[in-house]
Amino acid sequence: MLLEERARRLRRFRRIRDVVARVAGEIIEPAGQNNAAIVVDVMDGKTYTARKQSGGM
Repeated sequence: MLLEERARRLRRFRRIRDVVARVAGEIIEPAGQNNAAIVVDVMDGKTYTARKQSGGM
């Protein structure tokens, strides 16, 4: 059971990583063509939890 769970988590991680890489490429390519700056920010844990509980996500 433990190996199945680990395999499932790895598959999920791979899928998410592929989507993130594709989306990042879609953002970076036009930004580079237009000499635009890209700003990356991370939502803090409290804000994430509050939004998730309120149904805002």
